[in-house]
Amino acid sequence: MKFCPFCERVRMVLTLKNIPHDVVSINLKNRPSWVSDLHPAFAVPALDIGDRVILESLDIVEYLDETYPDPPIKPDDIQSREKDNQVLQLFGKVNY
Repeated sequence: MKFCPFCERVRMVLTLKNIPHDVVSINLKNRPSWVSDLHPAFAVPALDIGDRVILESLDIVEYLDETYPDPPIKPDDIQSREKDNQVLQLFGKVNY
């Protein structure tokens, strides 16, 4: 979905880390049936990594940061990292 903030979050991390990837955009009002094979709720984003599919944007970002650690997207110190996590949880509750 081109204008989805959750998809945009994943695309930004992929770009920052210079990770080769393919973007497959779908029309959320007319979803192709194959999307249900990736995500039972027909939601986006979804990251197919071969042996499994990662569904939530924050989970995808976490996987990308662990798998491709350079450059890191999280601060080194625990206090700053916890603060960032609190902000992410707060904004995760916002309805668009």
